[in-house]
Amino acid sequence: MPSVAEPEIQSFRDSGVSFLPPLLLEKRKLSILGRISLFARALITNPAVILHGYGTSQLLLDRLYSDVDAVLSIWTEIGFYAASGVGRFRFSYHGNPDHKVFNAQYEILRLSTATTSFVDFFHQWFRTTIYSKLIERAHLSVMRRYSLIANVAANDAAYYSRKGVNAFYLPNMWPSNTLIDWEARRDLLEPSNPGKIVGSVGNLSATGNTLGFLTLGHQVLPALDRLMPPDSFNIHIYGGRELRPFLIPLLTHPAIIIRGFVQNLDEEILSAPIFLICNNHNKFKVGHTRILHAWSLGACVVAFRDCREAMPEIEHNRNALLADTPDELAILIFEALNDHSLRRRIGRGGIETLQKSFSPPNVTRRLIERMNLAGLP
Repeated sequence: MPSVAEPEIQSFRDSGVSFLPPLLLEKRKLSILGRISLFARALITNPAVILHGYGTSQLLLDRLYSDVDAVLSIWTEIGFYAASGVGRFRFSYHGNPDHKVFNAQYEILRLSTATTSFVDFFHQWFRTTIYSKLIERAHLSVMRRYSLIANVAANDAAYYSRKGVNAFYLPNMWPSNTLIDWEARRDLLEPSNPGKIVGSVGNLSATGNTLGFLTLGHQVLPALDRLMPPDSFNIHIYGGRELRPFLIPLLTHPAIIIRGFVQNLDEEILSAPIFLICNNHNKFKVGHTRILHAWSLGACVVAFRDCREAMPEIEHNRNALLADTPDELAILIFEALNDHSLRRRIGRGGIETLQKSFSPPNVTRRLIERMNLAGLP
């Protein structure tokens, strides 16, 4: 536990919450025969055996003081699988479906490497058909063991419901105590950065960001170059880790500035007139907390309309500017860079949406209500 969290941890302990030693699971190291055996077991007996963490419920129970009445798994895939055999009532506040992430990661692999041999083609076919479907089947078999699944993406919650999982859409959460003086801060900082665009935040090599960078490099940058004069804009990319090597030539452009990790990301966002989101303009459509972060700072969010599939609270011309195509996106960026009142109106709309739909008290209250309806005494 980090020392900075000790006051909060102590307040939990004072309320009767126990923090137990962590359960560490070693990463599987299987031989080729071991992999074949595991794959056969997954096909013939129980598909869930291929999921990391599944089958370790007894190890989890051994760490507890008594029998378990209920389990709440929050944003941990391995923990979710480990807890699938624990307790009478099982609940989860969940993220992306496993096979969806698997397919997106493989799409990145396909786009970044050349396929030439029969072995490569067979490998592609096997991963995208047989293995992907097996992961989906295994994942759903565990999901159906839970009393209730809350999912942070509306499109994924709908998918789970169609597959027989008791799932519903529950927005992600973000602290709603926004900066009182955000407009004043922006009015002070933005004039010194008239063409500054936040192009990405977070792990530079993450799945969603990698696909977003492909969209930025292949489609959005050319559209901006066609519309706006050179040197009139610059796109700042923030985050730890390294770009995947195949992206470096694509993002080598006079307007792209790779900033890496910065000490004060909030200040960087406050100084940028535009907060651009290129993610989701592909098959991998997921919710993004970066939108909530941007809203908390009164940012003018410009994104693709695809983002609404996961987060329907995003509304064009109210809390974001949404486009269907890269050319439309470029026009919205150009208009917003030159319209102070438009940016502030979108910023105020974002803060209102954040406080209404994404505040921790409101989201937690909805989760508790649904858990009670699902049968928790």
